[in-house]
Amino acid sequence: MSGHVDVFDLDATLLNTQALLEPVVRRVAEIADKTVAEANESRWRVGEITFTFSDWFKDVDIHPALWPELEVELRTDLTNRAQSCLFPGIRELLEARQAAGSRLVLNTAGDPFYQRWKFGLLGLDHLFSPEDQHYVPRYGSKAEVLRHYLAFGRVRFIDDGVNWHMQVLEQQLPVECFRARWSADPRSAIHSNDGEHWRVVYTPAKLRTLLQG
Repeated sequence: MSGHVDVFDLDATLLNTQALLEPVVRRVAEIADKTVAEANESRWRVGEITFTFSDWFKDVDIHPALWPELEVELRTDLTNRAQSCLFPGIRELLEARQAAGSRLVLNTAGDPFYQRWKFGLLGLDHLFSPEDQHYVPRYGSKAEVLRHYLAFGRVRFIDDGVNWHMQVLEQQLPVECFRARWSADPRSAIHSNDGEHWRVVYTPAKLRTLLQG
């Protein structure tokens, strides 16, 4: 066993998903004559297990004749803006870890087809080999992915979600956990386990320094 394995979540860790999706949600709300809150709630509801644009359009009562053109419009918009919605410093962090010899792993949950498509927009494929890209179903186990990599080196797990870190804690895996809170004010409310069972990091630059150790 040798080397480092750095395991990254996708949404709200590598990608500012909120910034990416906000214009899309506004556009759907406009076409459907719904509030932005209603359109966003619908997106979450229909994407609970799997996500398709047609399911979303149906749920907000957009006429089916509009679906094909609207989906092309939204996919084009997402494609054009995705790389600009990486959190500042993320690409540099990943490139630095790869240059240092770390094995980079993607460990993301959600509809696997949608997550794979979204990740493919980011221009990061050269940093994560195909066998190290893991698309876990929404109610699957990221901990099982982490367990697989224990044989390959020192595993560090970077994710914004408390529930995924709790999986690691409950299964008593020898994994170093870092909770990404890039969009949070350091003075804001934190989880009771923050700072005790995992480290909380507020900038990719700080994480880069910590992962060098």
